[in-house]
Amino acid sequence: MPAFQQAHDFLITGSTFNDYSTVNNSSGIGPLVYLQQFVASGAAHDSHERFPPPQCHPATRERVLRVILAWAKLPQNERLKRVLWLHAPAGMGKSAIAQTVAEQCEELDILAATFFFQRLDPKRNRAERLVASIVLQLCESIPELVQHVEAVIQSTPTILTKSLPIQLKRLIIDPMRKIMPMDEDRVVIIDGLDECVGPKPEKVDPAQEQLLVLKLIDILVSSDLPLCFLICCRPESWIKEGFESLPRLWRHVEVLDLCQHSDMNADVETYFRSEFGRIREQSNLPASWPSEDDVERLIDKASGQFIYAATVIRYIDDPWSTPADRLEVILSSDFPADHNPLEALDNLYLTILTQCPNRELTLEVLGCLQACAQCDSGNLGCIEPSPAHMLEVIRRWPRHALRGLHSLVRVNGKVTEEPLFHATFAEFLESPLRSKSFHIPPNHYRQLLGDSCLLYLELKSRSPIGWDTPFGQ
Repeated sequence: MPAFQQAHDFLITGSTFNDYSTVNNSSGIGPLVYLQQFVASGAAHDSHERFPPPQCHPATRERVLRVILAWAKLPQNERLKRVLWLHAPAGMGKSAIAQTVAEQCEELDILAATFFFQRLDPKRNRAERLVASIVLQLCESIPELVQHVEAVIQSTPTILTKSLPIQLKRLIIDPMRKIMPMDEDRVVIIDGLDECVGPKPEKVDPAQEQLLVLKLIDILVSSDLPLCFLICCRPESWIKEGFESLPRLWRHVEVLDLCQHSDMNADVETYFRSEFGRIREQSNLPASWPSEDDVERLIDKASGQFIYAATVIRYIDDPWSTPADRLEVILSSDFPADHNPLEALDNLYLTILTQCPNRELTLEVLGCLQACAQCDSGNLGCIEPSPAHMLEVIRRWPRHALRGLHSLVRVNGKVTEEPLFHATFAEFLESPLRSKSFHIPPNHYRQLLGDSCLLYLELKSRSPIGWDTPFGQ
C-alpha cells in the first residue's frame, strides 16, 4: 500500500524520498537501468563525455606499453603481482597511457572495467560512484554476472545507498564467486587516483578519499578474484604511504616509474617531428621549417613532459594564425599581453601548488631548490641524497614541507640530478604573469641558501665525529 494513500491536508518539508518500487516491478525500470543512476558515466574509457580521449601518439610510449601489456596478459598461474602502480610527475601523459592500455586490453578481450578520476567533475572526483561504475562495466564485459547482480538489486534496492565496502561485497565479490571460474584475469584500470579529492577537499584531507579507494582495491585483491588492477597517478607521498599502510595489498603491488621505463625525450621528439610535419604540409611551409635548433630547444624545454608538447602544438596549429609566428612566440621569453600560450600547463602547476596549505613554506622550498639548481654540483659525483633532502636537513624544514610537491620536485635521487622535474616549471616560477602568487624572482633565495649552508657547516664543525650530514662521508 502506498505510504500516503487517502492522506490529505498535511505538509512535509526538508525531506528526500527515493522510490525503489519500480526495481521489483516488471513494468518499471530494470535493475541495470536503476544501477546506471548511481554510476559516473563519464569515468569509463569509452564514455562520450571524455571523447576524444587522450591517447598515446603513434610510435611513442612503446617501451612502457610493452611492459604493461605483458603484465596484463600474464597467465593466472604466473601472476605474482595483482596490482601495477604506474606513477610519474605531472603532465607526463599517464592518462594517455591508461587510455591506450584500456583500448588494447579491450581488443584482447581482457578488459574488465575502467575509471578515470577527474578533479573538477563532481561525479568523477570522489569514491562515491566507483563501485557502481565498475559493477555496471563488469556486467558488460562478463555477461554471466548480470543475473546475479540483478538479483541483489531486486532483493535489496537500497544496496547502492550503503557503504562502499558493503556494495563491493554484495555487487562484485559475491556475484563473481557464483559464476564459472575464468581462465584468465581481467584488467581493471583506475587512472588519476590523485584526482580523487572527495566532495569537500577544503574540509577533508583528499588523502583520506584516496586511501578509501586503495582499501577497496585491497578488499578485491584479498578476495582472490580473477581481476588485476592498473593504477595510474602522480607520485604523491601520501599515496605511497597509503599503499604501505595496507601490507596485505602492498605485497601484491609492482611499482612502475614512468621516468625509468620510458624513452621520454625520444618520445617527445617523435611527437614534435610528426606534428610539425603535418602542420608544414597543411600550411605549405618549406621543409626547413622548423629549424633543427628550434626543435631541439622545444625537446629540451619539454623534459619529457607531454602536456607541454601537446600545448605547444595546439597553440602553433591555430587555423587563424601563421605557424611560424606562433612558434616564435613560444620560443620567446616574453608572451603576448593578451593571451598565454601555455595556459593549460600553467593551470596544472597552479592547481598543484594551491593544494599546498602553507604557501610561504612552499615558496621557500621551491626558491631554495631553484637556487640550488644554479649551483655547480658536478664535483659531488653520485652522492646521495637529492638536493631536496639535503635542503630539508640544512633548512630544518618540517616533514610535510615536500609532501605536496612530489609531482614537480625530484625528491629522491642523486645530488647531480636537476631538483625540478621540468625546465618549464622553473620558467613558470620566474614569470610573475604565469605563476601569479607563486612567483619567485631569480636569485631571490640564493642569499638565504648560502647563509643556511654556512651556518649548517659551522654548527657541524663543532661535532667531534659522526656528522649528521646529508653530504655523505
